Amino acid sequence: MNEKYICLIDAYSSGAKLARYLDENHDVRILHIQSSVQILPIYKASFERALFESNFIFTGDFSELDRWLKAYPITEVIAGAESGVMLADEVAAHLRLQGNPVKSSEQRRNKYLMGEALRRAGLPHAHQLKMNARNDLDEQIAMIKKWPVVVKPLNSAGSDGVSICHNGTELKTKAALLFGQVNKLGSVNDELLVQERLFGQQYIVNTISERGRHFITEVWKDDRIEVEGAGLIYDKELNMDIDDASLKDINHYTFQVLDALEITHGPSHVELMCTEEGPRLIEVSARLQGGISHKAVSTAIGESHISITALLLGSRPKLHKYLTTRSRTAELMAVSLISKSDGVIVSSHIEDTVCKLDSFYEFVSCPTIGDTLHKTIDLFTCPGVLYLLHQDSSVLQRDYQKIREWERQGKLFTTA
Repeated sequence: MNEKYICLIDAYSSGAKLARYLDENHDVRILHIQSSVQILPIYKASFERALFESNFIFTGDFSELDRWLKAYPITEVIAGAESGVMLADEVAAHLRLQGNPVKSSEQRRNKYLMGEALRRAGLPHAHQLKMNARNDLDEQIAMIKKWPVVVKPLNSAGSDGVSICHNGTELKTKAALLFGQVNKLGSVNDELLVQERLFGQQYIVNTISERGRHFITEVWKDDRIEVEGAGLIYDKELNMDIDDASLKDINHYTFQVLDALEITHGPSHVELMCTEEGPRLIEVSARLQGGISHKAVSTAIGESHISITALLLGSRPKLHKYLTTRSRTAELMAVSLISKSDGVIVSSHIEDTVCKLDSFYEFVSCPTIGDTLHKTIDLFTCPGVLYLLHQDSSVLQRDYQKIREWERQGKLFTTA
């Protein structure tokens, strides 16, 4: 039997979980391409070198990479993290494998170009403006006719640098802070996206695409909290029944967005707002959702974004079977912990509080004694994420409220 070689580009965060899942559940050989000499700090701890038969460190020399690629009969190429999206397109095209087209790669990484792609496709989209550090800030701000707005780096992730600005003074101050700064994905912010603030209910839609055909894998009702002087921080995500009639317009719009961005292969993570005028895109990532638990999601709905991507790469017949026979067995909620202040943890009370809730399932991440807490202003300052799972959705809501009450009372951690 021919061995199947799968190549992951930047298998960090959920990409690392995908690599481990493939290693444990599929008869495949796994290769890895590291898209930069140094792994970005936000990803470094998640990388598991031992999972890969070979790891190629890309220095920008494609001829070197080509020689390495020729040593293996690679059948699939996929990005494991945001930093690997564009190189994954190039490698797939070079090997003449299924992938997303190179000519439109940049619009799948650059948030301004995403909006422009929707405009060209005639799809509803948020009003936006691209600010440039080289041009006069006052002149650019004067072009904005509607407030508030959201300002963010063009190509970062995890709410990095995202702020809500209510007037020109706030925007000028925030832009001055962001311009020239190296963002979490290692790029210098020489341009910024200014987008109208969308109001309504936010949703996450995770998908898988095969030869241009799209499938919804998960929909999450995504609640966030506005933080003064920053943006919106993660609060809770409630897993929805994808066949719910109320999601019909959202699902249809998602497919239109994927087509406009020329996403034809692999996983995508879509964030959108359901406004009074209908769905509007916030942003798309042509990769797995970060920070997810395969175990919790698959327990509730049969498979996760991770395992479905693994089926695409390693067992297409099983993928098609699942997509036509899937079933839901429990209600599921992801809860992000929120810290109101800075401090070092001197004692943790998580075991005696959260872990004893009726619906508690597991932590994806949780700080321990000696760790430093920071006031939560984005994903990177979120102390931890946990999953609640139960047959009764009211139990999830009750336990979620209890967690927030304990946070307010300082009962989860003692800090100094």
